[in-house]
Amino acid sequence: MTRTTELEARLAAFVEHHVLHGERIPAGHLCGDRPDLIVPLQTLIDQYMALTATLSPDEDALDAPAVELAVLPQFEGFQTIEKVGGGGMGEVYKLKDLQLDRIVAGKIVRQDLQKTGVAAFLRRRARSRSSTIGASSASSSSGPAIPP
Repeated sequence: MTRTTELEARLAAFVEHHVLHGERIPAGHLCGDRPDLIVPLQTLIDQYMALTATLSPDEDALDAPAVELAVLPQFEGFQTIEKVGGGGMGEVYKLKDLQLDRIVAGKIVRQDLQKTGVAAFLRRRARSRSSTIGASSASSSSGPAIPP
């Protein structure tokens, strides 16, 4: 048996015991007949324990409050899929048009801009685009997010 094979077998014995019993066997105990393997085996055990620590849930994390999920706005006739982005004018959402069975974008204009004519501009732009767009093109339309 090669040195590498022996190290693998002894590490496997450590891992099996650790998984089944939750206990750590000292490297010296596993390498009683081969003291030259104690240091490299201990290095492998330390690497294994570091890896399992990153994969195991932290007990403090289990007690932490749950992350609150953002509530997506609802648009009549559409299914809100996700928030795409946001900026100076408002927020943009990816929607599924339930009637036409296609993906569209919906914009919610910031409250302070709704009275400045931005909403009217977006509504006019949506109307003019919808009159010139084919069925395979993306389109926009006004909806409940832009008040009349």
